[in-house]
Amino acid sequence: MCPSMLFGMANVRLGLANLLFHFDWKLPVRLQHLDLTKDSGISVSSKQLLRLISIAASN
Repeated sequence: MCPSMLFGMANVRLGLANLLFHFDWKLPVRLQHLDLTKDSGISVSSKQLLRLISIAASN
């Protein structure tokens, strides 16, 4: 394994976290609650796709 691979992955995660932090995330108006029903298989996943609206944060 490349020695700098962990450093690179940490930088990608930090960049993604900063990008997600600078937005406010809201559910669409027509969706009142989030359906957390799970679909079984080799890995567990949600039956419904997660749809969010991003709004630029005001801070």
